[in-house]
Amino acid sequence: HCRDLKKGTFVIFRSITSSRTWKKRIFVGEVVTDYDEDEDLIGIHYHSDLGPNDYWRNFDPSKPLVERKLKAEYKNKDGVSFTRTTKIDANFALVIEDFMNHELDILVGNFQLKNFHIPAEVVKQATEAMKKDRPHSEPRKASHAPQRKKKN
Repeated sequence: HCRDLKKGTFVIFRSITSSRTWKKRIFVGEVVTDYDEDEDLIGIHYHSDLGPNDYWRNFDPSKPLVERKLKAEYKNKDGVSFTRTTKIDANFALVIEDFMNHELDILVGNFQLKNFHIPAEVVKQATEAMKKDRPHSEPRKASHAPQRKKKN
C-alpha cells in the first residue's frame, strides 16, 4: 500500500491503469511526497536508464532490473526526457507522477540505490514478487515470427 512508502526511498512498481503493454513494464522511482490519505495520492520521481547516450528512445522498461543504471529523469520544455544533469537549464522539470494507491502494483519499496543500481537483495525480492499471482500479470506469449535460416 502507498501509505507504507517512505519519502526519500525508492520503489519498484507497475502501473495498473496503463495500457496492456505498459502493465507488464517495471518502473523505478523515488518517493518524493508523503502519502496523502485524503487525496489517496503519492508522488514518484521516475529514475530511468536512458543508455550511454542519454537518449529517450533508449528507455527500455523491460530491461532486467539488475542491468539498469538508474538516474533521476528530467524533461525539457518540449517534454523530451533526459538524465544528464549537464543538460539542465532554466526550462527543465522533474519527471514526477502522482499515483493513486489503486493505480500501483508495488513490487518492492523503501530501499536506496547503490551507485545508481538496485541492490541485489532488492532485485531478488522484486523477482519473487513478479512470480506471484497478480491480477494483471499475463504469461509471455510465444513468438510466431518466422525463424531465420542458418547460413552454412
